[in-house]
Amino acid sequence: MYSAGANCNGNIWFFVNDHVEVHVVSDIEQEITLKLFLQEHNKYMITNLVYAKYDDHERLKLWDRGDFNVVLNDEEKICGTPSVPQDYEDFAFCINSHELEETSFKGSPFTWWNGRAKNNSIYERLDRIAVNSHMQNWFGNVEVERLSRTGSDYAPLFTTLDNWPGDSDGNLVLNFKKKIKQVKGALSAWRKVAFSDIFKQLIIREEIVRVKEQLFEDEPTVENRCILQLAQAEMKKHLHFDEEFWKQKSGCTWFAEGDKNTKFFHSIVNGRRKRLQVKRIQDADRLWLENKEGIAQGAVQFFQDQFTQEAYNSDFSTINIVPKLITDEYNEMLCALPTEDEVKKAAFDKVRVLVVQMDYQISPNQSGFVKNRSIIDNVLLTQETVIDIRKKGKPANVIIKLDMTKAYDRVSWQFLTKVLETMGFDGAFADQIWRLLANNWCSVLLNGQSHGFFRSTREVKQSDPLSPTLFVLAADVLSRALNSLFDHEQYKG
Repeated sequence: MYSAGANCNGNIWFFVNDHVEVHVVSDIEQEITLKLFLQEHNKYMITNLVYAKYDDHERLKLWDRGDFNVVLNDEEKICGTPSVPQDYEDFAFCINSHELEETSFKGSPFTWWNGRAKNNSIYERLDRIAVNSHMQNWFGNVEVERLSRTGSDYAPLFTTLDNWPGDSDGNLVLNFKKKIKQVKGALSAWRKVAFSDIFKQLIIREEIVRVKEQLFEDEPTVENRCILQLAQAEMKKHLHFDEEFWKQKSGCTWFAEGDKNTKFFHSIVNGRRKRLQVKRIQDADRLWLENKEGIAQGAVQFFQDQFTQEAYNSDFSTINIVPKLITDEYNEMLCALPTEDEVKKAAFDKVRVLVVQMDYQISPNQSGFVKNRSIIDNVLLTQETVIDIRKKGKPANVIIKLDMTKAYDRVSWQFLTKVLETMGFDGAFADQIWRLLANNWCSVLLNGQSHGFFRSTREVKQSDPLSPTLFVLAADVLSRALNSLFDHEQYKG
């Protein structure tokens, strides 16, 4: 819910939500001072809203508070009578004496236009928002954006206050997680307040329209007609909400704006649900499961077996063929605390950059997921090899085709961390990778319902951009093991 208020002559309006308590400190014709209590942050904030008179004599009452109807320098005015220092030196002195600073500004700096064209047009920056150091330190980032003019020669200003509680612990990643969680909660609360149950509200609005129509038929007065039109407008608004919901649900992006065919979107959604519905599955014993409970249990059991490490191997002698590839300089870069710019990017970028820098050290047989290499090269090489060894006069040869089924889903976390340590990655960095991988809980979404909740003990995520890099590092062990057979006397022909 929102509340509104105005100053004594109605020229200055303010609107606040129910989380803010408002106390009027002073109220005059050209200015109103508010003391705002922000309940969510348990803090007070003083806000001055000024709408100054155009005539300089009528503005005299504001001089001890500041004149908000002049520019601060000659660059804030285009055309018209040139501004001279005598016009704005008092206002500039007021700003400086109160230790106020202007906020960052987006858009055109000119907030007022006299509405005329060509040589008669005048543009000035008469509206501004200034804050003190306490305000800057509290909110961190205060930004003002100039919006388009609508129905006035003044442009509205939209202020964004970036305040995230809990930023004082210094952990940028943890703070980012907290911010995302706060955004989720805020959006959920806003949805409940702004839309509630759109389907239930639509039914209520339709019933209200029927009642108002009957009332207008019984008494066709102007007042009843206005009431009916308001009810119809509310129903159209909720019909629009219903239409937008089914547009998003259907996932269609090719229809033109303005298409109002909710039945069509219903059919798209229902058709997709029918096509994607799982009616039976085959279990590990090749038995068909057709009832809902059996299908759900079978699906959960399948993925739980797939993402569970069957047995932990303590023999990692194969890894000994992997040389140390990571230098101390790279380790120092990987283990350093991230900067703000790095937090804005994905954390895996550092590892991907590292792999690009050492891609020449990855086995040349490994062509997938490595920059400047293509897996197609291996396909062409295989075709040429098969054709060549079939020619007459060639000695006996053998080709072994290895198919890594569900390769991503079967990557052992323990094996991967051992590979990282053998390659020379710092133990702290390998521990970070382990923590990213090991904190995985899964559910199976089947026919629109979630089933099961289990923890995976192996796999790298398919959609995680970090996964190709980790998979390349693990698969490089296999490439080096096969290459080592050429140097082994037992396997020479």
